[in-house]
Amino acid sequence: MTAARFSYAALGALFTLAPTGFAQSTAGVFGPVVREGDLSAQYRIGFDPDTDAWAQRVHVQSAFNTSLRGRVVVQFDRDPGQDADIDFVQGELLWQLTPDGEAYQTALRFDVQIRDSNQPDLVRATWTNQYALNEKWQLRGLLVTAGQSGDGAFDGIALETRSRVNYSLDAGPHVGLEIFSQYGTTENVRDLDDQVHLIGPYASAPAGENWSIFSGLLFGATDRSPDVNLRLWIGRSF
Repeated sequence: MTAARFSYAALGALFTLAPTGFAQSTAGVFGPVVREGDLSAQYRIGFDPDTDAWAQRVHVQSAFNTSLRGRVVVQFDRDPGQDADIDFVQGELLWQLTPDGEAYQTALRFDVQIRDSNQPDLVRATWTNQYALNEKWQLRGLLVTAGQSGDGAFDGIALETRSRVNYSLDAGPHVGLEIFSQYGTTENVRDLDDQVHLIGPYASAPAGENWSIFSGLLFGATDRSPDVNLRLWIGRSF
């Protein structure tokens, strides 16, 4: 099966961050490696079929050197019965801490998120780690912390983890499993049933020259979690 055919099959078969849940999320399990000369853009959509709510985002990113990469994100969302609106604008800086070519890679990412006048702004710090077991298997884990400011801000620091197991197929496609977990805040760590935990498969592949596609499903594992989250990303390198 060619990479392009695999990407279309993955889309048909399978079809990402608020501190209170992952419904219609566009969040991802991002890695720590900065690709020298990277200049790329991506469109993402997340959909909650139970509520018909969706979120869409566009981001553009550029590597400043071999260890620093900046990104600008604009996200739109729509709840049932409402018009689509800008949810937030976000700036990100990823700092790779380990040398290229190592099996273990780690990085820090810092985000500043500006939301509309009815919602508090957010600052996030993430520690992302990646370990290549061999040429086929790769593990990735993130620790995410976030704080809010403004009217309606939650108390304390929000605590979240994300993880991924990735398997590389021949000719470029990848398949794997992702887990997203939100535990509450340092002021209020929730009981397990009140935490948000989602798990599900994904597939990604090249889709022609300089294009890529990602599709995934997430299923809720606790009462507070949304039942299903569908995600689709389309990327373009320049």
